[in-house]
Amino acid sequence: MTASRKWKHSLLSSSFPLEYHAARLLSARHFSVQPDFMYRRVGSDSGKDFSVDLEASAFLPVGKPNDIDAAIYFLVECKHRNPNVTWLIAPDPNRGAGVVVHSPVLKLIDTFSPVRLDRQPIWRFSLNLPAGWKAIEVDVHDGRVYDSEIRHGLFQLQFAIPRLIAQVVSRAFQYHPDDNMPFFLCPILLTTAELRLVHYGTTLDKVMAADDLSTFSDAVPFVRLFVPSGPELEEHCIRECTPLGALREREAFRDLQARAMAQPHGDFDSPDFAIKLLSQGALCAGSSDPFAEVIVCTLASFANLIGKLIRVAGASNRKRNSLP
Repeated sequence: MTASRKWKHSLLSSSFPLEYHAARLLSARHFSVQPDFMYRRVGSDSGKDFSVDLEASAFLPVGKPNDIDAAIYFLVECKHRNPNVTWLIAPDPNRGAGVVVHSPVLKLIDTFSPVRLDRQPIWRFSLNLPAGWKAIEVDVHDGRVYDSEIRHGLFQLQFAIPRLIAQVVSRAFQYHPDDNMPFFLCPILLTTAELRLVHYGTTLDKVMAADDLSTFSDAVPFVRLFVPSGPELEEHCIRECTPLGALREREAFRDLQARAMAQPHGDFDSPDFAIKLLSQGALCAGSSDPFAEVIVCTLASFANLIGKLIRVAGASNRKRNSLP
């Protein structure tokens, strides 16, 4: 590589151009996009600031500012890779036992609002996505195989989710309870690398006999990928969400709590119960784990994915049941 081209390689590798490209695609779909969504992870001695590349938010119905009744948030971490790199995704080996969807990849949190939305569209969407269990990066040019960049991106997203939930919920109770909106949340790992899903049932012998990756894998535009939770995430969730307990003193919160408790199964579908779980690091808000699944998407398919997520959220939002 000539000296005059080194700057271009370094600039692309920084993911700065990819971040801006992704931000423009989101803005074109009526999202407000902010760079560097910040949060803090506390280690054994001191805290350190981390960030996710993009936070994007929009109101539903998208493009109708005079008729809004829900919100949607995307956290997007961008990874520019060189053209020789493929991300190889292993399928879920547990699917024979029925362990396929750990949580909808488009998370719905309506527990802090006076309405309940239809969860069927987001479950159907997740079930119809290719399911990944673990990912690794393969550079077919120099032969390197590693997973550090993918793991870093996934954990960046996972640790940002409690912060975003805490911020959105805290803002909600500054207003009248009837103005509290349900919201959707989707973490997205965006890459320029090719994504390939390994054939279910691939063996060591098949890999040994393969001439290239296409022998035992297929290209996919995006995939939902399981992200395991560890004790550090649990502790992080406790730190971020424990302050939500102060909301119990607000009149708007008490009003919403009483309305939720008047419903069947109100003990498990109330804002107080959700805060209790989050504040205990139970990694659950409402009916499913909001931390367990991330969408991994190629840049070429990102605009398509944005449209799909908007339509799924819109379908869920159209069937609304109000608390009395």
